[in-house]
Amino acid sequence: MAVPLLGTLFVASLMLGGVAALRWWRAPAAVADHVTASAGSLEMRLGGPSELAQWVVPSREGISVIELVLAAERPDLPGEVVVRIEALAADAERGPPGTDWPATLPSPDRRVVMREVRLGAAALPVGGAFGTGQGERAERWTPVRFEPIVPSVGRPLLVVVSYPEGRTQPGTRVATLARFPSSYPHGALYVNAFKADGTMLVRVANDETNAAAVRRVLANGAARLPLGPRSLSVVGALMVMCGILWAAVIVGIAFGGSRTRPGQAPTNLDRPPAREAPPVQP
Repeated sequence: MAVPLLGTLFVASLMLGGVAALRWWRAPAAVADHVTASAGSLEMRLGGPSELAQWVVPSREGISVIELVLAAERPDLPGEVVVRIEALAADAERGPPGTDWPATLPSPDRRVVMREVRLGAAALPVGGAFGTGQGERAERWTPVRFEPIVPSVGRPLLVVVSYPEGRTQPGTRVATLARFPSSYPHGALYVNAFKADGTMLVRVANDETNAAAVRRVLANGAARLPLGPRSLSVVGALMVMCGILWAAVIVGIAFGGSRTRPGQAPTNLDRPPAREAPPVQP
């Protein structure tokens, strides 16, 4: 009885695991598009009229999440950090040609605010934008979510960050990270509307599902394999075959106990081997 019970429990666990995996597969997740810079080299302080603006050019449709490195200089800062996603107006929709970004930002009448999100300054991590405490990450990323922007593929979008309630004195500002010199070929950084030779750290992503995130990771991995996507298909097929064989062996062990059916006489295979009689001494 123990063997069939063990097999039943095993099959039930497989079914529950499959249901949980299916729910996770369909659950929402942020699918990364790209990041403007891999690491920051300088903290940029925001307060009062100061603004930072970074052009980004998404490679995916319908971006709905950006992540910024934001930190408050002290706890309980008043007001809100304002994050705007802007695009060029219709009369300048083509955008700057190539990487020849102008020395100053286009005037506000040539820009359209696509999305605006406000983040409570008191809810931001406290300290510097660089995490230096024990167990802290190198950077502290804050997600900024908004309704998807369509179209977004290849479209120059301007990420503008400001903290109007802050001041220019230390202890009243919000910090973010930038990398100097510039390392992002698809956009430029502007400090108070003037171009700077740097890149603000921005992650661009889409709100999709875990399935889309996995496919994105696999596609990126396949591009680095020797044979391209075909290599990944072969590896995936081998993994599926190994999983099927493993499950078949476990099920066979769990349900393949005695060969005798209820009410059936035991066969020679089920009988224990007969012991030979000891030889009779004359």
